[in-house]
Amino acid sequence: MYPQVVILGRPNVGKSTLFNRITRSRRAIVDPTPGITRDCLISEVEWEGKRFNLIDTGGLDLFTDDSLFEKVRERVLSVVEEADVLLFVVDAKTGVSPLDEELIQLIRRYDKPFILVVNKIDEEKHLVNLYQFYELGLSEVIPISAEHNRGIGRLLDRVVSLIPSVSKEEEPEEETKLVVVGRPNVGKSTLVNRLIGEEKVLVHEKPGTTRDAVDLVFSYKGKRYRIIDTAGIRRKSRIKERFEVVSVLKARGSLERAEVAILLLDAEEGITSQDVAIAHFTHSAGVGLVIAMNKWDLLPKRKGLEEAYRARIKERLKPIDYSPILFISAKEGRGVYRAVEAAEKVAENRRRRIPTGVLNQFLRGIISRYRPPASRKGFPKIYYGTQVSVSPPTFVLFVNDPDRISKNYLRYLENRFREAFDFTGTPLVIKLRKSE
Repeated sequence: MYPQVVILGRPNVGKSTLFNRITRSRRAIVDPTPGITRDCLISEVEWEGKRFNLIDTGGLDLFTDDSLFEKVRERVLSVVEEADVLLFVVDAKTGVSPLDEELIQLIRRYDKPFILVVNKIDEEKHLVNLYQFYELGLSEVIPISAEHNRGIGRLLDRVVSLIPSVSKEEEPEEETKLVVVGRPNVGKSTLVNRLIGEEKVLVHEKPGTTRDAVDLVFSYKGKRYRIIDTAGIRRKSRIKERFEVVSVLKARGSLERAEVAILLLDAEEGITSQDVAIAHFTHSAGVGLVIAMNKWDLLPKRKGLEEAYRARIKERLKPIDYSPILFISAKEGRGVYRAVEAAEKVAENRRRRIPTGVLNQFLRGIISRYRPPASRKGFPKIYYGTQVSVSPPTFVLFVNDPDRISKNYLRYLENRFREAFDFTGTPLVIKLRKSE
């Protein structure tokens, strides 16, 4: 495992801006509203040949009795316990606050390598604001501007001087990337915490607790998984704040980093139009899909109930009804690892490659049983096909005229491909190209 470098501090000092700057990403939501970051974001960073995990944390506040802020504080302090280096960020423009002083006294108890990062030194003239921070009694004080990329190299040089090198044997093995998606309050964070084995993601009765897309790693049956918890995806009409828009966009963007999405549904509500829309997002992104009906423990046990729900889901998802459907209780832990096993199988299907000879023998057989019907432009002919890529499996069929092949016939071919080669759970892409 790579060394852990943790960014922490009170709300609104620029922690997420620093995280985005170092990771060269926009993964952390940046907004002037205090308390936007709630969960801990993790990203791998390399500097001067050394790799480490950089962790962004929620703003610490010791002077509130808000239950959600208390959970954020507990989560941050648990991360501090596991850290190798701490970056305590303060705001040069607002100066030393009583909360900064209290937090530094608290963090000192953990006896970790500690750098005081004075942020928002945007210009040379702002360096005069630096000296007040030496009153905090720390020898490591580094001025930066996360927004304007000032002092970041010096900060990273100091970080890598404090962390150990990682040998090849210690480097993380290959992993399957999963993302949990769904509407707000369907139990996404509860599922992730259950799989991780501890409360790594905040769970609260308040809808919209998760705002960033949170990466965590766990192992199951000797395999390593990276699972991404996302903000609930809701209709545009129900999004009120600007940062909620960003949260939803990041949830959708997380699909680009994943191999398989676990779409969580609420058993008490059944499959909704928004669930169907999210399933179509995953299909458009080329991501594999597992559907998990959560909160199954809350429904009365009746014979044939699963079959009825399964039929309803497949009916609503046509024509993307190719995914395995499971019934789970994330809260009680029922069936959650079956969802992981299903996702692993879907990931394997998404990487599957069919040899050209096998593919064309198969094509000849299904075409002989059901030839493509004539169109207004004449009779279509399929000469041969080849698989050009995986993840998702993508095929090119060479034909006399692409416009003569109907969408219904392509759907027929896709269904036959799925039956013959087990592409359960993964989108298929079939392209037509005119044969020269």
